[in-house]
Amino acid sequence: MIDVYDVAIIGMGAVGTATGFLLAEFTNVQSLLFLEKETPEVMKAIKRYSDMIPSYANSEYGRGYDILRRTRSGMVLAVGKNEKDYLRKKFHDTVKPVFPDAELMENREGIAKLEPYIVRGRKKDEDIGIIKLQADMVDFGELAKSFQDNASKHQDKKINVKLNTKVEQIEDVPDGYDLRTKNGEGFSARYVVVSAGSYTLSLAKQLGLGRP
Repeated sequence: MIDVYDVAIIGMGAVGTATGFLLAEFTNVQSLLFLEKETPEVMKAIKRYSDMIPSYANSEYGRGYDILRRTRSGMVLAVGKNEKDYLRKKFHDTVKPVFPDAELMENREGIAKLEPYIVRGRKKDEDIGIIKLQADMVDFGELAKSFQDNASKHQDKKINVKLNTKVEQIEDVPDGYDLRTKNGEGFSARYVVVSAGSYTLSLAKQLGLGRP
């Protein structure tokens, strides 16, 4: 007998697992199926973050997972009065609104403590300034795991996770969609979310979507 779910999510990256988490946490969806063609080891990738991820990482749902990883600072250097004035203006107009953790440093002693080689050998009356940028990285494997774990906490809901399970066929049927996997398993769902990167297009074409 084929398992039937309210929603099947193909692809367990950050988008797929976040969708599952939101459906489990904030809707009346009673059954969720996650399907991922990769193994847990392959899913672990590190990329730069979007502004929403730090908020989630520090929330009650993300705490306890090593989602954010702090890296070394990056800097933008200005030398001379004209460059320093321009740097100050750009910082307030464009940098700070986009990167709230960025810091404008115009104090020579503070700059020397942060990076001595910037100050060393320069004339004492030479104007210098820097914009200090802190780069964060995200472990998307850990982020996805946190979404999955939080979705699975709902004991009153049917939630199934299938790793190393590649969906090869998707068919539009009267009551929803039938799914067939590479290893011969079959599933049915009222709704399907496909978040499988470039592989999404091949599944969309099976439903008559996208360009031929």
